[in-house]
Amino acid sequence: MNLTRISIFLIAVIPFVWSCESPSSIGEDFVQNEIVDIVFTDTTTINMSTILFDSISTTNTGRYLIGYHEDNQMGTIESQAYFKLGLDSISTFPDDDATYLYTELVLFYDDYSYYDTLQSISIMLYQLDEVLEPIEDDLFYNTDEFEYSSDPLVMNSFTPRPNQREEQTFTLNDQEFGRAIFEAAKEPLEFAEDYEDLLKGFVLKTDGLNSGAFIGFSAGSYIVIHFREDGEDRELKLAGPTESHFNSILTDRSGTYISQLEGGTTTLSTFESNNVGYLQGGSGVGLKIDLPGVRNMLEAIDPGYIIDAKLYLTPIKGSYEDETPLINNLAIYQVDKLNRIIIDTELDYTLQIDKEFEEDTNYEVDLLPYIQLKLLSETENTDGLLFLPAATEMGRSVDRMYIGDQVNGYRASVKIFLLDYIVN
Repeated sequence: MNLTRISIFLIAVIPFVWSCESPSSIGEDFVQNEIVDIVFTDTTTINMSTILFDSISTTNTGRYLIGYHEDNQMGTIESQAYFKLGLDSISTFPDDDATYLYTELVLFYDDYSYYDTLQSISIMLYQLDEVLEPIEDDLFYNTDEFEYSSDPLVMNSFTPRPNQREEQTFTLNDQEFGRAIFEAAKEPLEFAEDYEDLLKGFVLKTDGLNSGAFIGFSAGSYIVIHFREDGEDRELKLAGPTESHFNSILTDRSGTYISQLEGGTTTLSTFESNNVGYLQGGSGVGLKIDLPGVRNMLEAIDPGYIIDAKLYLTPIKGSYEDETPLINNLAIYQVDKLNRIIIDTELDYTLQIDKEFEEDTNYEVDLLPYIQLKLLSETENTDGLLFLPAATEMGRSVDRMYIGDQVNGYRASVKIFLLDYIVN
């Protein structure tokens, strides 16, 4: 174990001693003028891997996420938003004498986008052929799909402007759909009884032909039927209830370094993926860090002498830009050797971005609580740390990261700082 020694006066390390979670006898015999040494090691072995969950819940995230992109590292990824529309938003039903005008789809931007939004997107809305209900466990998953009509209700191209406008409105290509709903709504009681048969659900998607951006729309978006009654223009609004939508996020990793994850392999060492670890929330890809040598430190080090420990993860230069920013809301879990989550570690971290040269960009993770826990544990060190987007973002985003492992030019490292002292 290589150690680097830094000599400072005791007063400079008092804050570190106070912050140490494991009490020790260090400092009991110190006098004011004695010299304290801090030594650190950065040779701790890091095993990095990419893992894939069979599926993740994307139920009721509050966002309709749509898009299609061909990423040169992650492969092809596509998101389709499935949703139902409810009756709660209808305040007045049309009279028998009301006249149908037209129907629109109104989508509200929720400020989320990923990849280049300067390209136009072809958007399509289809009606489902089957009722939108969870297949199992009362939850929808990113791998779920439902059959839908071959004829789109909406088919239009537009250039997304998520930061410049609040909504995007499309007139339905199939006005017969809106007319049929309008006529049925003239009999409110029967309409309520037959509602689910009339409106089984919808899927909002792109054409999946051209690589482009992902856009987030609010689950409060709606379909509105315009009609005239008693000489006035009125609206019949069908809005989305919050409890019945999900994002189907599908991938094809053929030809990529992580293509083996498609074949049932749930863990892929970075030695098999060009010394790069990957992370992408919506598709269920996580970054795992194992520190197999930590327990061996017990033979030479009292846990109380460890005053700080940092993990540094370095994103690959060129993998992040304004339209593909680094993830700034991570969750760090302790997982077992089968990648089952044990606990949310709630470890603190900071993201430092070198905007000028992109050479010193890194995530600095405070490992001290985790290292001390492992050193004091009597069990075999077989668990690790799993990095994912925060739980609130998992099922509604496609943000991704490429992280260098310990032998990559953009190197991952651990620095463990130890306290040493000499009594004069």
